[in-house]
Amino acid sequence: MAVADDKDEELDLNHLVELNLKTNETINLFDTEHEYGNIQGLAVNKDWLLFHDMDLWGVKDNIWFMNRKTKEMKKINQIATEAPSFTVPILIDDYIIWNEEEKFVDGKIKGSIYIYNCRTNEKKRIAEMDEMGVHNYLIRHNGYKLLWSDTKDNQSYYHIYDMETESLKLIPTTRQYAMHPILLDNYIVSDEFDKEKLPRLMIYNIHTGQHKAYSGVMNGYYPYHNLVIGSNGEEANVYSVQEDLTLKEEHAFKLYESSSLTDDYCIVDESVIFIKKNNQGTMLYILINDNVDF
Repeated sequence: MAVADDKDEELDLNHLVELNLKTNETINLFDTEHEYGNIQGLAVNKDWLLFHDMDLWGVKDNIWFMNRKTKEMKKINQIATEAPSFTVPILIDDYIIWNEEEKFVDGKIKGSIYIYNCRTNEKKRIAEMDEMGVHNYLIRHNGYKLLWSDTKDNQSYYHIYDMETESLKLIPTTRQYAMHPILLDNYIVSDEFDKEKLPRLMIYNIHTGQHKAYSGVMNGYYPYHNLVIGSNGEEANVYSVQEDLTLKEEHAFKLYESSSLTDDYCIVDESVIFIKKNNQGTMLYILINDNVDF
């Protein structure tokens, strides 16, 4: 976990520590390189620990990973921007994937997407980004397939990159922007919007390009295996995507006084855990999955 130094209130999350739950021993793994640090983006698997060490303003961003067996730390990239960084690295087995801003041209932030192999220390650029923003800074994945949205020749596309075949597939969107799409088996679920129109949830078949608008209300949506977790404002719902590009409700439960899901969620083994806050306090929900049979 990233923690603050209680001796100086100005510093925020400037240490990375490891707590042994059996012995209650805490060891310090890393100290920020910045005068005012903000360590975030932690991801971990059996071999590697990934994090990025940002300054409080988000304009200096260093991506690090640690070999969990040897505790060896390595910095793989150093980003400096004029505005807060859009970089959110992800960890897939032995690979770190991230996007980063590289230049500002004609009012657009342009950049690239990179893959780093933690075992071979090989880094390669797999794609260029024409327009980076708050709507498309997240790279999603399903197995070894990556998904993001970007524009090309004034048209917005879903980009699906297969890490195994190193192939890239583009699917055009129906509107100007696509907001943080998710990849579920053979389908894409995404909010699409124009500046002058309200967003609408769209469902795509990635093989045929066929698409359909969702007729209901979805306040936030998250991938869970090949299911969608979303909220209609009164209850949380778990959906499966059908062949006719409709969403079938598999499970629903009340959200009490909360209006929608938040980003405060994580997946542990086969369960999804998320936090809700309201004027009565903080509630922790645990949705347990047993072979996707709720």
